[in-house]
Amino acid sequence: LNPLMFSMGDVLIQYNDMGQEMFFLEKGSVEVVSGDGKTVFATLMKGAFFGETALFFKQKRSATIKAVEFCEVFQLAKTDLDNELRQREFDLSKMLDIFTAIANSNKRRNAAVASNLEVSKKEGTKLSKIIDAKDAKQTQSRKVRKIFLPNSKFRAIWDMMLTLFTMWFAISILYRIAFTLDEAVDDTMVSLMIDFVIDFIF
Repeated sequence: LNPLMFSMGDVLIQYNDMGQEMFFLEKGSVEVVSGDGKTVFATLMKGAFFGETALFFKQKRSATIKAVEFCEVFQLAKTDLDNELRQREFDLSKMLDIFTAIANSNKRRNAAVASNLEVSKKEGTKLSKIIDAKDAKQTQSRKVRKIFLPNSKFRAIWDMMLTLFTMWFAISILYRIAFTLDEAVDDTMVSLMIDFVIDFIF
């Protein structure tokens, strides 16, 4: 087994490619994505394996596998597997039956996910209402968070106002100490304390 590492967004398997290896997920998570990249069929976690169809059947990859986060995987090449099976005199027909069943199960799952997504696009269906409600909540939460991002207009204006207020209070304190402190110490101390508190907050 060949250990490999992938970063978030890396493609481990590309749709429609002819593969010669399968993968065992040791750390992280990956997404099984449709060829057009629009549908996520499943998210696989630690302990999962994928790409097994390429080892036993001469078929093109049926989906793209992308890393959701940093991942560590073990890669098993077809040549290495063939060598191991020859040495151990393993019953290949049993293994083929197992992986045929897995491949068929994956096809059924992917077809069901694609079918449900099509149904969700039709107005009035239960899936449509559920997905629309979730999308609306996510969009709303994103809008709230987006305001406070460093590159947003709100943050730029907020930071500028804080800078101006800080400069104003810093200068006004020095001005009052220099020009008004001698005239009425008691009256000035109150306003100085207020300015100091506001200056400290900002």
